[in-house]
Amino acid sequence: MKRAILLIMAFLLIISCLAGCNKSDGQSNTGSQSPQLTKITVGSPSQLEVLGYAHWLVADYMGYFAEEGIELVMIPQGGADVCKMMAAGEVDMALPAPALIFPSITAGINQYVIYQHDCTNIFGFAIPADSDIKDWKDLEGKKMATDAGWFMFSDPILTVAGVDIDSITYVSAPDERSVLLASGACDFAFTWQKEWQLWDAQGIPLRYLDGEDVLPNSANPVVCLPEYYENNKALIEGMGRALAKGTYFCSVNPLAGAAITVGRWPTLGLKPEEAMPSVKALVECSTPKTGNYGEAELSRWELALEWLAHYGMVDESKIDLNQILKTSEFLNAFNNWDKAAVKKDAESFDINSVNWNK
Repeated sequence: MKRAILLIMAFLLIISCLAGCNKSDGQSNTGSQSPQLTKITVGSPSQLEVLGYAHWLVADYMGYFAEEGIELVMIPQGGADVCKMMAAGEVDMALPAPALIFPSITAGINQYVIYQHDCTNIFGFAIPADSDIKDWKDLEGKKMATDAGWFMFSDPILTVAGVDIDSITYVSAPDERSVLLASGACDFAFTWQKEWQLWDAQGIPLRYLDGEDVLPNSANPVVCLPEYYENNKALIEGMGRALAKGTYFCSVNPLAGAAITVGRWPTLGLKPEEAMPSVKALVECSTPKTGNYGEAELSRWELALEWLAHYGMVDESKIDLNQILKTSEFLNAFNNWDKAAVKKDAESFDINSVNWNK
């Protein structure tokens, strides 16, 4: 009888050991499982291998999205614009400019602004560093590398700056703008904060005429469809909170933000020090003057709408900004987190430790 009991105990011990070994292959030895993450897909109006999404990458790399129960997936614009991608269910959220948002709303794609991604007018003009162009009026009579559809971004800036736009030759080559600048085929290029700094870092010495200096309107927010807004407010809060943390991290240590970004995109061929100016510009563009991350400023949106109406792109009477702008509902949640902890993360970050394959 004793022998039988001993055999049973030995058998149970073996089973227990085998179970423990199997458990260690797939999860922690404590038996606790990783929390289930909810995927959020975000449509980007540009390619992803750029420096302008450093705060998203930081929030992802540092685990700020995971802390909110979110798995972030960013999807670059394909054949359709990001608003149409969202309407088709290809993405949950999108990052369009107001010049795209307003016409799409009047076309029947209702959407809400839930987080102000770019708080300033990010658009402007890149000029070779050794150019004779020094001020706005010097642009007259020159060739501009741009895209045929980008006049609604560039022309209001030029007009307010007192530039005779009829004197400018528009060269449509959106993917070759930096090449045209470097070769001297164009005198200046339409661009935006976070992009022109990348060109400069890649070996094209540039100066910049900033649209924000003359036309302080709004730029790209995070938007979603009304149904998503109604059904996923906790996820929206988590998304904004994580992105705010990523932005603040970059403000505390832009070199670390740059290291995380170039580590994610080694094909850019940049060192963190070379990418840092773009990250610093990102922080400035993404931080409202109030300090409340994600906040949309009504007066800036009114100005953006006014100029689109000026070009006949939208009927102002069909747009209710108070209905569209929903960021105030989420501001407390977006900004309710431990700044000291994120600051510590940033200040103690070792830029040589970046490893996206960990």
